[in-house]
This record gives sequence, structure tokens and C-alpha cells, in this order.
Amino acid sequence: MLLHGITGHAHSWDDEARLLAPRYRVVVLDQRGHGDSDPAPDGDYTVTAMAGDLAAFADALALGRFSLVGLTPSAWTASWSWTSAPTSRPAAACAWAC
Repeated sequence: MLLHGITGHAHSWDDEARLLAPRYRVVVLDQRGHGDSDPAPDGDYTVTAMAGDLAAFADALALGRFSLVGLTPSAWTASWSWTSAPTSRPAAACAWAC
């Protein structure tokens, strides 16, 4: 799973997804208030809320364990998810914080 940065959206990863797709199932998420997603109805953009979104998304896709790459501030979401997700915990998390 690939998570975009603060001013990004899912399509920020199009080139990487295209290169990874022949060998991996690539999932890219528009986080709340970015790209094609709706704004948070309650205005909550905390790391905890975004990590909850990520866990719900992974559960909906039945991903189980998966690799996760996050670009700042998604690096925080990736790190939080790796340590606290109860069911769809990433098997590995790679986070870039700028």
C-alpha cells in the first residue's frame, strides 16, 4: 500500500505503482480530504484518525498483512499503523519524512 504526502493524492504514485504492479498487488489510498476522497466530516485529520482509515481500508480489501510505504505526513500514519493496527497490521512499513 502506498500513501501520498501532505499535498499529494493517490495518483502521486502512478509511476511507482506501474513499475511494482507486475510483481505485487499495489494498492494506493487517497487519504481523507485529498484527491478523490471526501473531506473528514468531523474535521479530524489526526494521525490516529488517518491510521483508522487505513486499517478500515485494509480490512475492507482483506489485505491481512501487507507492506506499507508512506511519504510525509503519511510516514506518521504508516508508523502509527504498524505499531497499533489491531487486525490489518502492515508486515513492514517504510516511511519517508521530509
